[in-house]
Amino acid sequence: MLRSMRLSSRAVLRALLMLGSTAPALMIGVTSVEAQDYTNIAASGRVTGQDGTAIIGAQVKITSSDRGVSRVAATDSTGSYTIPQLPPGNYDVAITAPGFATYDERGIPLTRESGGANSFRLVPAEQSGDIVVVGTRQRTADFQDTTVGSTINLGSLTTRVPIGRTLRDVMLLTPGAVQGSSPSNGGFSNQVSIGGAAFTENAFYINGLNVTDFVSGGQPAEVPFDFYQTVEVKTGGAPAEFGRATGGYVVATTKSGTNDYHASVTGIWEPDDLRGSAPSTRTVDYRNATASRKELVFQASGPIIRDHLFVYGLYNMREIRTLTPQANQNNATGVANTSPFWGGKVDGYINGDHHFEFTYFDTTNETRNRSYNWDRTNHRLGDKTGGTNARAGGINYVGRYTGTFTPWLTLSGAYGVNKLRSGNVPLDVTNPQVIDYRTDPAGIQIGANKVTDAFSSTDNEREFYRVDADLQFQLLGAHHVRFGYDHEKNTQSQTFETIGGGAYKIFNVTAQSAARIGAPVGTQYYTTRVYEQSGVAHVRNEAFYIQDQWSLLDNRLRLDLGVRNDRFSNQGVNGKSFFKSGDQWAPRLGAAFDPVGDGRTKIFGSYSKYFLPMA
Repeated sequence: MLRSMRLSSRAVLRALLMLGSTAPALMIGVTSVEAQDYTNIAASGRVTGQDGTAIIGAQVKITSSDRGVSRVAATDSTGSYTIPQLPPGNYDVAITAPGFATYDERGIPLTRESGGANSFRLVPAEQSGDIVVVGTRQRTADFQDTTVGSTINLGSLTTRVPIGRTLRDVMLLTPGAVQGSSPSNGGFSNQVSIGGAAFTENAFYINGLNVTDFVSGGQPAEVPFDFYQTVEVKTGGAPAEFGRATGGYVVATTKSGTNDYHASVTGIWEPDDLRGSAPSTRTVDYRNATASRKELVFQASGPIIRDHLFVYGLYNMREIRTLTPQANQNNATGVANTSPFWGGKVDGYINGDHHFEFTYFDTTNETRNRSYNWDRTNHRLGDKTGGTNARAGGINYVGRYTGTFTPWLTLSGAYGVNKLRSGNVPLDVTNPQVIDYRTDPAGIQIGANKVTDAFSSTDNEREFYRVDADLQFQLLGAHHVRFGYDHEKNTQSQTFETIGGGAYKIFNVTAQSAARIGAPVGTQYYTTRVYEQSGVAHVRNEAFYIQDQWSLLDNRLRLDLGVRNDRFSNQGVNGKSFFKSGDQWAPRLGAAFDPVGDGRTKIFGSYSKYFLPMA
């Protein structure tokens, strides 16, 4: 099931001169964002007086503008603070410190995209009076992250930029991501290569659930564009908790409910009459081909219990149809998919320190491929002659708990299942496919089964769980240590065999093939292909990791010191392992430095090593 293994070692050193700017005096900006995992962020920042002196023991309280839950942290000896495992969103910030005026700001976005580094400067309390001075903000370079890539907030993007409504189109906005190209395989041409790696080396996550096709390595079944909130594409320098990919990591989060009720309906209509036509080829009658698409997307979200329990849901109705006649034979192929998509997310908060979330979405769909008689003279569709039902998608769900127990300890755990179906189930499982090459080198279907030569049905299931911990402490600088363990079991059940007595092809012996066939020119002969590939196989993958984000020199120097140990084990149909990788140690090292100390110049680099399971 997993057949090959690739080891990739990348050393990346990038130096960037980033020019910052000072925000208006009556604004306060978002805190810097670090230690981003599959769903959450860690918000950190620095609080000083007007002269730049660190304020020790200042209380920083952030309250979700959308959900009303709060988290609190205190600044350390350098005036810095960190709030780990924070769901992205808009937050109200309140900062209090003895002898200083309280600072309040509402609706500050703390997201993967907009959570840049900022410095909070408070004013003394005696400056308060009829004219209220609340403090200032200075936007600085983000020294908290050495990961390379991009984060795209789809909500803000779609209001400003016209973009295709697929994950592929969003990924292509990232520098270093390019679309595949294959004239003979449309599936390859729709994939994306990241950083020069093969598209089979990428990994895809939705709310922390790995939805990558673990057999082919390709993108999973398409999830509606409206279901996503953000899409992050990591192209290099990924932290130690990310593994099992040597290309890029595509980390998506979905929309969630808030204290406000929202509902929307989006319609998409692509009529055939508005489509362009292409010239026909020798084998395909593009002039008379048709294609249409209709979709309705229903969304709703809101609170079940205000400030504590929220829900979001999406239902996507769709009708996609194409008809492609052939130019060299009286046959046309019709394709239709009317399978809906539905999914949702539930978020629950006991209080701001304890968060439960559960995501469910169903990508199960079936594409009906039908073969029809086609009148090439009058361009009329005749009776159905056969067909297949192509299986795709599956049920997916993931649950996660995050709890902050002390100012220095946060624990989280997750469990989820990803299912993916594939294969073609023909309507005719009795008659073999017969293709005649005697008069046309492209072949003409002459048998009762004009669709396929095989029956195939594959069911893949990935079951995973993980536990993670965040520790914060002071030891020759500030440390944010994150470590954890993750385990997944992948199971594939496959049936793949030819129909009837096999696949038949009829030929004439030509002058070019006479010597090879050993028969006179003009002799008619046929070949038969018979095969079967069925069984159940398992793969177990596990990993331990630890990453220390160490801030030194009054936060001018940041070191990322991490290591990951992957282990892969493949079991055959007899349940016994035929491959064990052993320990696969992968260092993840990075550094960011402010050489001037003004928060505007950043030099950073990373060295990472990645392992890919056999596939």
